[in-house]
Amino acid sequence: CGFKRENFNTTEGYKIIGLTQRSSRRAWANLKKNLNVCNRDLKKYKICCVEVNVEEYEMYSPVRHLIGHAALDGLIGVHGAQLTEALFMPEGSLVVELLPFVLEGLLQGRWTNGANAPTPVGVMFSETDLIHVGYPLDRSSAWDVECNKTGIEIVQCFTRRSARWDDRSFMAPPNVIRDIIAKFVQEDPKLCSDFVNAAGQEYVVYNANCRTTPSDESSVHHFYRPKGWVDAKVKSGKKYFEDPARPPW
Repeated sequence: CGFKRENFNTTEGYKIIGLTQRSSRRAWANLKKNLNVCNRDLKKYKICCVEVNVEEYEMYSPVRHLIGHAALDGLIGVHGAQLTEALFMPEGSLVVELLPFVLEGLLQGRWTNGANAPTPVGVMFSETDLIHVGYPLDRSSAWDVECNKTGIEIVQCFTRRSARWDDRSFMAPPNVIRDIIAKFVQEDPKLCSDFVNAAGQEYVVYNANCRTTPSDESSVHHFYRPKGWVDAKVKSGKKYFEDPARPPW
């Protein structure tokens, strides 16, 4: 964000959003682009996006994990264990779970991208004071998994080890990440209707502390989606299936 190490007071009043990276599998392939767009467009609102990689040597200590995440106001990453450390974040912080693209009818990984109930990771955020939002990634997130050109049957193609959700790298559209941060951090929703409006048709709000009316006290609410919402949104069925071109982002 352009802050100088010797002048930390310039960060006063900023919201710090961590975007998770991994050094081994499930790497965020266009993370730098997402960081650049976030900081270009949201710094004027005192929002700063930073990379968080718990697999780096600097994070060898559990204490560093705790302190590092306790300093965040939000954590964004693909479904996986790295999101569990969001539990160290302060009350009211945002957790964004990017739901992996899973071919419709494929059981492998199906548990990772449901929107009609908490995901396995999301169970630990349910009934807490954290905001938990999900965004389903579409086929373009796995643009480098080519099936049509190889002649391999689609299901067989996506069950290859390198193409599985738990191994392959992914991409996420920077405009979407920016939009999520703007709606759920910058605009700071308080009413339950604010969360519903912020979600629109794009996101699922698994967990939120909100008020039904301005005079009510905040309480936990869940705004799940109907079963099948993710598949319909990302068009994961075989009839829609084509190898996409590399996204411009």
